[in-house]
Amino acid sequence: MECFLDDLIELEGNGSEELIKRVILKNINTHVTSEQIISFSRKSGREIKEKLKGAININGAGGTGFIKPNLSSLVALYIGLSIDRIIVKTGSGFSTGIWGSSNFFNKLGLMDCRKREYIYQKYGFAYYDYLEVSPWKRYKDLLRNNKYLNKLFRKIIFFDYRPSYYFLGVNSPLCYEELKKLRLENMPSNKLITFYSVVNSMIVDELMSGQVYVDNKLVLNEDSEGIIWNRSDIKKLQKVNMELLVGTSDDYWKKCLKLSYSIIVMNLGLASEMYEACEMFDKVYKDKKVMKMLKEINVL
Repeated sequence: MECFLDDLIELEGNGSEELIKRVILKNINTHVTSEQIISFSRKSGREIKEKLKGAININGAGGTGFIKPNLSSLVALYIGLSIDRIIVKTGSGFSTGIWGSSNFFNKLGLMDCRKREYIYQKYGFAYYDYLEVSPWKRYKDLLRNNKYLNKLFRKIIFFDYRPSYYFLGVNSPLCYEELKKLRLENMPSNKLITFYSVVNSMIVDELMSGQVYVDNKLVLNEDSEGIIWNRSDIKKLQKVNMELLVGTSDDYWKKCLKLSYSIIVMNLGLASEMYEACEMFDKVYKDKKVMKMLKEINVL
């Protein structure tokens, strides 16, 4: 059965934003079934989704406001360059922080189409802004005006494509329980792994030294105080990002990066003990593999 959502797919590539908005607003009272919205979400950005099917995705929910280096972006790069699996990092520009994943990869030059394709083909790593993978999410708030879609959005989570593993940093312990209640599209529920850390009495959607939770289970409990930066510290943040990229940092943030790498590698079944996973990280960090890759594509 035809649905106005099919028109939106056609308009994604060649229609104006104003026209798309008009079509959505015109259909506020149009009945939409769960099958139609699922079909719509799969068709949007189909070319990229097909390419990334079966990859390991590392992502964060954002919204914690904790100013920190881009740990999940950094760990995705390090894991991508040390295992023979496709690794994908998805994310967006900053929201409550000061430097989001898209800001990080854009400044590095890794969102350039040619460089991104080269890295993907040679190293099996890619970063995509979530609006590249699912352009329809640009209009999600507007689509919520449709009473049928609004009900569906509250019951279904639409993952961008079907990964093999999806590591999701969350900003509340309740997220894990809520995700189990929802219908998850494109995601085998037993391969969805949530994580967060409690640092300075704040919940952070990263794996950081302190109290670390994976699928709501405490896996690390250290007396470790995180570093809190101000919003004016963007130059300091960028400096730490670069030190971690080129393998020269040896402080608290390297400890967090090592922890992130080790926990993810263990959940992938690539190491059975923490010390094994740590040794894997130490090797790729000492060998400066990320720095060498960045030099290879002339971004350093």
